[in-house]
Amino acid sequence: MCQAESPFASALLAETEEIAFEGTGGIFEIKYLLTEETAPILRECARRCLEPDPHASSSEGDGYSVYSLYFDDEEFATYRATGTQRLPKYRIRRYGDADTLFLERKSKPDGKVKKHRTPVPTHDLAYLHSTEPPEEWSGRWFRKRLRKRGLHPVCFVSYKRTARLGEIDGQYVRFTMDREIRCTPTTELGVPGPLNGQAIPIDIVIAEIKFEHTLPTPFAEVVEQLNLTPVTVSKYKRGVEACSLIPVHLLADASAEESN
Repeated sequence: MCQAESPFASALLAETEEIAFEGTGGIFEIKYLLTEETAPILRECARRCLEPDPHASSSEGDGYSVYSLYFDDEEFATYRATGTQRLPKYRIRRYGDADTLFLERKSKPDGKVKKHRTPVPTHDLAYLHSTEPPEEWSGRWFRKRLRKRGLHPVCFVSYKRTARLGEIDGQYVRFTMDREIRCTPTTELGVPGPLNGQAIPIDIVIAEIKFEHTLPTPFAEVVEQLNLTPVTVSKYKRGVEACSLIPVHLLADASAEESN
């Protein structure tokens, strides 16, 4: 089992534990889009090399549900920003039916993932709306950022996640595979949870490998065998597109930029 013997290991465990995902120089992250044929092969590699996530609770033994509420401004600046101009994502995340929410800012400078997250009880959600929080409330930084950037709720995204972690080649590694991704638009703050039957499916499977230095050998071999290519893919962006949330004038601006 991956033990929290370093800031990096603590950061990996913090994906579902109440530990701030910070204190490291950043984490390398590679994503792959998988098919129904390739997904089981890469998942089996992870199951051979890594231990189940200690917080998994599904019948498979290494899975759980993830629910997120994403924020953006009126111009969808987070959605539209790409490359070196990419902006941090702000979201509220919940795992399964837990009574804890995670207020998160996720960025990816220089190809490394950095995440700042703060756990709060679900009833604290009111502090992000109209109720003034106490001075000592740990989520004040998130509330301040939302207001400074003019961010508001845009969409809910839910999915099933397979998660494994451990040590390979002298480095800590975390593997996740997200499937059954669904989304629904919203303009209201709410506790992320299971989406109703009107939710829109996003028909992709995303595998993600986080590591300290280099892609671990067992994964590198399978990636070569399957001829997989790293991709830049965002469940938030796919959700925005699936829900057709971008205003027409912004779509026109984007088309004009591409033609120049």
